[in-house]
Amino acid sequence: MLSLRNPLLIAALLCSLLQLPAAASGEEQEARRIRLTDGRQYDAIVLESTASGMLLQVPQGRTLVPYASLAEISAISTQEVLEQPALKLAIAPFMASTQRVASLGEELNSWLDDAARSLPSTRVTATSSWGARAAPELTACGEDFSCLRDLARDSGHSYLLVSRLKETGAGNFTVETTGIIAASGATSGAASHSFKTGAAADAKALGAALLSGIYEALGFEPSVDTEALVAQMFAQRKVPSPAASPKSEPIAAEALPVAQAELEPPANEQAPAEVQEQEQLPAEQQTVAEAELESPANEQAPAEVQEQEQLPAEQQTVAEAEL
Repeated sequence: MLSLRNPLLIAALLCSLLQLPAAASGEEQEARRIRLTDGRQYDAIVLESTASGMLLQVPQGRTLVPYASLAEISAISTQEVLEQPALKLAIAPFMASTQRVASLGEELNSWLDDAARSLPSTRVTATSSWGARAAPELTACGEDFSCLRDLARDSGHSYLLVSRLKETGAGNFTVETTGIIAASGATSGAASHSFKTGAAADAKALGAALLSGIYEALGFEPSVDTEALVAQMFAQRKVPSPAASPKSEPIAAEALPVAQAELEPPANEQAPAEVQEQEQLPAEQQTVAEAELESPANEQAPAEVQEQEQLPAEQQTVAEAEL
């Protein structure tokens, strides 16, 4: 095994690789196990070595590795390349900044999952598979689901795919897809593709946009016929539409005078609190209360009347005589 952390060793490797025959020459291809500085590892066939880097064939497609990104390289057998385990890819649910766009993202999560499953030798943890285990992380993430990277790493995934959905105009949307290396949190690639909804929607165009975004985000160039895959998976589907934007209901014009009347009672109308207080009094007390409100000027005060009623009969006569 050769360590490539020394720049001099990288330069020496570059000189030697440039002398290797290309795959197109028909000579035996070289199988290599390559570790990168960002935590990735490839068991691959070296297709070509150029000044830009090493072009590798991996089960998912082709990828170009810059020499500066190499950490270790060792020879392996072709059988080891063919028998390597499937790539584990975790897919986060669509992110969106508005409820309207989020409703469309919920419909497209299954489209994204199916597109990812078409990658050769790839094991997908779909958007719906996170379940209750990831609920606290999803809540804490807010609008940035890249924070699921630790959970993806701890569960043995190589990559986390994060996609954001944006509305760019009436019926026009953009999918921004980013690949995150679970081991280090570094970005493996990014892509942005547009699609339409409504009358101009095209299911195959949307499927192609999603699939292309996945390949670009993971840093792979497909070796399979993606056009045929898209036609097989998405041709019969219908592109969903976002939810309608909520609108506030206007206030009825005839209701305004009623509300104004409730706020401004007539000047000669008794206050509601006083009316309610009188309604709660017994009948005989209401009579007294009415008498108190409308007493003649020469009428005796209620307190004096009550005092006289409590006197014996002979004392009441004396009191009346005094009056």
